[in-house]
Amino acid sequence: MGIFSGTLRIDFVDGFRWALVRTSPAFQWTGSVFPGAVEPPDRMVTDFGSIPHIFAVWLPAAGMGHRGQWGPATVLHDWLYLCQKRPDGSPLSRREADAVLKEAMRDHGVDRFRTWLIWFAVRLFGWIWWAWFRKTGPSDPLNAAVPASKYPLAIWYALTGA
Repeated sequence: MGIFSGTLRIDFVDGFRWALVRTSPAFQWTGSVFPGAVEPPDRMVTDFGSIPHIFAVWLPAAGMGHRGQWGPATVLHDWLYLCQKRPDGSPLSRREADAVLKEAMRDHGVDRFRTWLIWFAVRLFGWIWWAWFRKTGPSDPLNAAVPASKYPLAIWYALTGA
């Protein structure tokens, strides 16, 4: 089991994205997947999970769930997909990033079914976004929300390894 510390504070950016605001102490999570605390940086842009609108009734992207919120876990996951590094700077695997999402959701009180459902969907489709960020790298500002107009290009990167 891991532990969250600090406060997740966000500013609304546009119709579907938010930017993190630095707090003291900083928002972070420490778990058992790897040593060190995952601490998304100030002003990182997130969409709280790329959940298709058709599923938003059951799984709202911001994560206001029935028995807990997955929003904080998705922010950590977005940061890990964006940087693809562990807190110590060593390379991070996609499997580890997805394990952080799963463990952090459980730590934040998300029920087992929703945790499994979100984790399973990420395991099925996350390779597309992982490939996108591997190809494009972190941008300025640190934008972890891929616009829908870039989905075909992201899929191309994922399929070709380009």
